[in-house]
Amino acid sequence: MTEDRGAGKLLSSSVNPHSCLFTGTQQLTWDVTGGTGQFDDATGRFTGTVSAVALLARNPDGSCSFTQFPRHEVDKFVESGTLSF
Repeated sequence: MTEDRGAGKLLSSSVNPHSCLFTGTQQLTWDVTGGTGQFDDATGRFTGTVSAVALLARNPDGSCSFTQFPRHEVDKFVESGTLSF
């Protein structure tokens, strides 16, 4: 299936500068259009939230890095919607 993820609305985010622990929640909406096999004509729309907790990497000066991959991350998606095919 192909999906078109619309821009989500950031609901909250914070970073602890001492531990570099990031937490955030974002609203999301995405559309499904097509697929393969029995899902060739699939259509649908889903909405929900994603919550993330990440331990950010550190820059050489000890500050939290927003450009490097996090050392650890856990994301939780809660979504609902419809899918027709």
